[in-house]
Amino acid sequence: MPHNRTPTPSTGPLPVTITVNGGLSQVRPACTEVLAPVLSYEEFRFGPSADGRLAHFVASEVAYKQVDDHLEIVTGCLQRVIQRLAEAGHEVTVDDRRNCSHDPIQINTSVLSDAEAIAPGLAEVLRVQRQGVLECKDCRRADIVGCLCQLFRPATIFIACKTNEAAQSMAARLGQYLGGGVEAVHGWNWAFSCRVVCGTFQSLNRSNPADWQILVFADAREGIQATNNDAMRDYCHHRLYAFDDPRKRRSPEEELRIEILAGSVIYRDPQLRRPRTTEFLAAFLSHSSSGGHPSTNARDHRTALWQDSRRNQSIADVARALARGEETSLWNHELVLEEEDIAPLGQQRGVVVVVDSYEHGNQLRRLLRGWQFFHGQPHRDQTALHSAPVPVWGVPRNSIITAVVANSLTCMDARIVVWASGGNVPFLPPVLGRSQQTQLLIDVWDDGNSLLAAETRQRLDIYRTLGCRILGDNLARREQVLSQQIESHDSIANQNTSRRRRRSHRPSV
Repeated sequence: MPHNRTPTPSTGPLPVTITVNGGLSQVRPACTEVLAPVLSYEEFRFGPSADGRLAHFVASEVAYKQVDDHLEIVTGCLQRVIQRLAEAGHEVTVDDRRNCSHDPIQINTSVLSDAEAIAPGLAEVLRVQRQGVLECKDCRRADIVGCLCQLFRPATIFIACKTNEAAQSMAARLGQYLGGGVEAVHGWNWAFSCRVVCGTFQSLNRSNPADWQILVFADAREGIQATNNDAMRDYCHHRLYAFDDPRKRRSPEEELRIEILAGSVIYRDPQLRRPRTTEFLAAFLSHSSSGGHPSTNARDHRTALWQDSRRNQSIADVARALARGEETSLWNHELVLEEEDIAPLGQQRGVVVVVDSYEHGNQLRRLLRGWQFFHGQPHRDQTALHSAPVPVWGVPRNSIITAVVANSLTCMDARIVVWASGGNVPFLPPVLGRSQQTQLLIDVWDDGNSLLAAETRQRLDIYRTLGCRILGDNLARREQVLSQQIESHDSIANQNTSRRRRRSHRPSV
């Protein structure tokens, strides 16, 4: 869904109204700079190059469009949008105007006891949710689809599958629940005689939306196709559900595309084991950067960051304060952490500072007296613990480690990780993903020049993509200033380029 306007910066927290009209919803005012990062993704595409050869390229796709004073979003992304606006401090009101008059469907109470035995809690979810994703194991999919078909009897239901074989298999497995009242169809011109029909995506494109009251995608991942998104325009007022197995990891792009197709997750099969997930919190410290002009050389840019004495001192002050539990001293760095936010970290939190080079680690070691530095270089920091080298098994709290060492850790005695080396991608030690405890990620808000500002915004977007809850005061205002700094530099660069072009066309004398 292309957008045709540049983001319009907001002036701070605002009352925002979301009007839901079928498949599209309108967000007023348009808060584009807040919502754009969570409503876009990039994908690889193939096409002819300039010399006629087949080549691949990266294309940006978005789930919104700015029109005049409002933003049009895909309704399936509604929960994502509400959450992001709330994080930015906006007050959100939702006005749902979807037409339900053609959908007098009610839950069939005569089968409630049987449905509860098959899929506990499903009936109540379907009663209140008109669309969304149902999570279950692949081997349980036909059981829960059959339960859905029984609960919505006598509604007409179309079940979309990727292939004809998949449609036939689903119809055969549903037979035991529907007493034969289901059939599989295929071809360009097809007809049906049962209230429940399984067909391919091509059959869906050829179907008449008026024939169906409920649309089901048997596999949400297979359903995220451009042709299906086009077909959804005619089903914007229908009940719409999709199935997915959460044990298959979803990328951030797949998460967004599935929401565009069918909405957010509304049900999880109790037979699924709860995933062992880590809750990540993220916060940014501010510092008085020496700034300067951005370097075009990547090595020089990184070296300047490592040798920024004010930045290093701020990192050391914050790390030391966090290790001692002195939250009030963090306010000097615009790092305001509410007690209810950091309470899950416990009292004995511990801090580890992660760097991407030995040189930067050495700079910080001079400021953090008494902290150990594990850098993985031969014959250094090889203190044994249970006959295993510390950089392989684990590191104690209040340490400085390089990313090389962090990649090999089995455990880490810390609940707070400080990423000190900037760049456009933050580093999260893999060991954090295996933890079941809340982790606080501290980063540095770099804005000394336009390149640092752009990198900070990229890291912030990545934290959000990873599902981190961003802590801090006046985050929306700080983001706005960051965007203005980047846009101001881009505007000046474009003007300079334009002037050079005019000079280059002057006639020679």
